[in-house]
Amino acid sequence: VCFQPLLSQIVVWAAMLDIWIDFRRLLTARKE
Repeated sequence: VCFQPLLSQIVVWAAMLDIWIDFRRLLTARKE
């Protein structure tokens, strides 16, 4: 039970990182 919040937080951070990387890739593609 103690590991549940930590695991969900890791999943959330991974998703945010994924979206952030895609967003920056879109920005750099739009600049060129």
